[in-house]
Amino acid sequence: MNGGKAVLAVFKENPERKDVFDLAKEVDLPFQFFTLEKPRRAYLKRRKVKAVIQSWNTDGEKVLHTGLIPVAKDWYFGDTFGEDSHIRKDFIVAHFRRTPEGQREFRFFYLVGVDPVDKVWFTRELIAEWLKLKKVKAAR
Repeated sequence: MNGGKAVLAVFKENPERKDVFDLAKEVDLPFQFFTLEKPRRAYLKRRKVKAVIQSWNTDGEKVLHTGLIPVAKDWYFGDTFGEDSHIRKDFIVAHFRRTPEGQREFRFFYLVGVDPVDKVWFTRELIAEWLKLKKVKAAR
């Protein structure tokens, strides 16, 4: 994946494995699933992290580890992403929802090479644009 790329992905909770979310449709991401857990470490709680997500590739290497920080109801951002985040930062915005059938689902906006200075402002702007686009689509 090259810098400046944005990927939209949907992850649905695995019906047999609580708090494991599988990629619903193949997209260009370095992971196909993630686990969701509550933050345990004090530094995460101090940073207002509400959940930690992690994933591994087929070789068992961790390719995702980030804390999700809330910015609006059911909207979060990840402020560090991947094991190489000290080299190249990526940024995620995640939206949690329940489907009409009651299944838990996360919609991810995965932004390669993006490291906003004001993460909260950036996330809120992205959310506003996304909701505006959805409204336009619904009006058609």
